[in-house]
Amino acid sequence: MDKIPDLLAKFRQSVLTQAVTGKLTEDWRGSKSVDLVSPITIGNLFVSKPESWQWEKLISLAKLESGHTPRKSNSTYWEGGDVPWISLQDIRAAHGRVINDTKLKPNMKGINNSSARILPQGTVCFSRDISVGFTTIMGREMATTQHFANWICKDFIYNKYLLYAFMAARNFLIGSGQGTTVKTIYMPALRELMLMTPPIKEQQEIVSRLESLTAKVDAIETQYKNLKEKIDQLPQAVLAEAFQGELVEQLPDDGDARDLLAEIKKKRVQKNLKKKSQQR
Repeated sequence: MDKIPDLLAKFRQSVLTQAVTGKLTEDWRGSKSVDLVSPITIGNLFVSKPESWQWEKLISLAKLESGHTPRKSNSTYWEGGDVPWISLQDIRAAHGRVINDTKLKPNMKGINNSSARILPQGTVCFSRDISVGFTTIMGREMATTQHFANWICKDFIYNKYLLYAFMAARNFLIGSGQGTTVKTIYMPALRELMLMTPPIKEQQEIVSRLESLTAKVDAIETQYKNLKEKIDQLPQAVLAEAFQGELVEQLPDDGDARDLLAEIKKKRVQKNLKKKSQQR
């Protein structure tokens, strides 16, 4: 039971890697996949690719937008705020999925008086510092903090495929970041990102197969959590049954926990009386 979460995490990562290096669609495509540590690199690091795939500069496939934070010290930028605004408080929970709401919301006055921009639904948001590599997709028009590199996908890149490619590349990109305490991928490096890119129809097929597999993993994880909860409650449940006399067959003259408690109280009273008598 203790090993299951780690096994599931490793399986998820393995499936992600196989998906974005062509393994999941070898039969669909009719050609072999490749063995690579990451489908996204900073600059031209790799040449290998499946047949019909290409290494493409990401800024040629998607428009890069940054984010910004309206001044927190100006309350008029936040009062009655209704603009969804992705911050680091949101990204870990939203990693790998579509985000539809945020914890903090500035108002349009705050947006208009900052460098923040309202970005379209479907934008892929990649955390470039502090929580490097955490990625989500906007479920509606939103803005983000300056901690995100935001990608508005064009016709030849499927936003969900890009999401999964970023997730598969996370550890590699963290290692490529600058800084010792906090890794950061700066804008010049983001403009040099290269993505191993399959044709758009294969991107859609990859996403379909990947999500089918991850749905099964999700079901296993749910079963595991339910079973673990029952196991964690088991010792207390066994104790309760024991004190209620339900673990073994009861004899007619057996008492239960209430009888035992009454006997303990009686003995305690007798002991106190004896002690007082000795003191006199």
